[in-house]
Amino acid sequence: MAWRIESFEDTPNPDALKCWLDRPISDGPVSFRRPEEARDPAPGTDPALVDLAVRLFDRAGLTSVLFLGQWMTVNKAREARWRDVKRTVRAGLAGAGGGPPHPHRGQEDPAPTGGGEIRRRTAGRPPSPPRPPSFAVTGGHHALKLILIWIEALRSSRFATAGQRIGRR
Repeated sequence: MAWRIESFEDTPNPDALKCWLDRPISDGPVSFRRPEEARDPAPGTDPALVDLAVRLFDRAGLTSVLFLGQWMTVNKAREARWRDVKRTVRAGLAGAGGGPPHPHRGQEDPAPTGGGEIRRRTAGRPPSPPRPPSFAVTGGHHALKLILIWIEALRSSRFATAGQRIGRR
């Protein structure tokens, strides 16, 4: 069966991209961390996913692939360009199982911009429930910033005596 990419979502890793699909691709997580794992899969791995992973590794210059539910995450080699990777991943998914080509094939999506920006096309599918915020989405630097603010508040606390203030003696 062929799958279509509905949208792409940036990740904190500049060499990884989450691809939202038009329907589920797997019931549980199926990961290929290296091309060799796709060529010599674990017993019981879905043959359609193995074939798709081999095709993506061979054509798209990927370093790893993770399938789960209605999305997949692909990691590219540093020197690969996102524009080329996206085009090849779309073609690989559309050609899986001999299905029809993707209707938007040939249209370019901009490369990921980083910073957690999310681009999503929702036409044709019901809205997904809101996702809880996490440090992976907002960026780990926000957590560090909050900790530093907290420490500074403790240092300058008017409730502490001069000898109890953190870092000030």
